[in-house]
Amino acid sequence: MNVPPTLRKLTADLLTTYFRFVLMAAAALVAVLGYWLLIKPQFESVRLVGILALQNENERLRDRQAYLDRLTAMVDRYRQVKAAQAIQSQRMLPLEPDQGNLFLTIQALARQVQMQLDSVSVTKGSSLVASQTAAAAGARRSPTADASAPVTTSSGTVQIQNVSFSLSGPFTYESFKQLLRAIERSVRVFDLESITFKPVTDAAGQGAEQASGTTTYSLSVKAYYLDTGAAS
Repeated sequence: MNVPPTLRKLTADLLTTYFRFVLMAAAALVAVLGYWLLIKPQFESVRLVGILALQNENERLRDRQAYLDRLTAMVDRYRQVKAAQAIQSQRMLPLEPDQGNLFLTIQALARQVQMQLDSVSVTKGSSLVASQTAAAAGARRSPTADASAPVTTSSGTVQIQNVSFSLSGPFTYESFKQLLRAIERSVRVFDLESITFKPVTDAAGQGAEQASGTTTYSLSVKAYYLDTGAAS
């Protein structure tokens, strides 16, 4: 079949003219297909890995912050407990004789058992020694320990205050127990040395528990304070 020269020339011109566009279209199609089939899946995979890594890092930072918050809260509670313990310790063992506060403590003790405080006498004693603490605790002292050694802490030496005071009030067995219980539970440490009282009897010779008068209690106790040596 013979193709006319005119048609052959027209076909050649068309191929020459549109070949560039066809080639560009084919290249664009390949690029688009390559992006959707190769590049985009890889990009999504890398992006997903990055997102997961960021989420893990954020979670780790949140855990670390939560740990730091808990640690800070624990430190705050520890400081509060230490401050409360320091206040309680100073109430039990003051850092000075503080006779005024000692008087108020005894007065509060008398008010607690509904008795009247008649008199208070405080004299300075000696340093507390090891043999006294062992005797008070009912413990055996080591034969090698120095019984005359003063009891010391990191802050100073424990000193003794000899306290004598008298109370007056109705005498009953229950009131007597309340008095002993109040001394035992006092925040300020007291060691009861002696207690005397004069039960009242009426004219008919009734016992103390039936008497309507008052009874005087005379007590001798030891109180303590910590001598830090600041005065010297």
